[in-house]
Amino acid sequence: MDKQYETNLLIETIKKIVKQEMGKKENYLTLFLPGEIDSVDGNFADVKINGSTDVTPDIPINPSISVIAGDSVWVLKVNFQDQDLIILCKRVVS
Repeated sequence: MDKQYETNLLIETIKKIVKQEMGKKENYLTLFLPGEIDSVDGNFADVKINGSTDVTPDIPINPSISVIAGDSVWVLKVNFQDQDLIILCKRVVS
């Protein structure tokens, strides 16, 4: 192999790794979503996510916490999937 080809291959490999790592960090920022409880029915709640006026229905509640309408919560995106959500914990709001 010629030296220039090896250098270009190394640069492209480094760029790919950096891009993957940056993507991971960006995904972690969207792993938790702020929400507000609209209503509670047993172990499920309807939640307004990210300040939306639309309600996301029937999100399971972590059994270790209790919530009521109006509570601010963190909603966890399980496996980074928008359709797989769980109310993880209450959010401290100042």
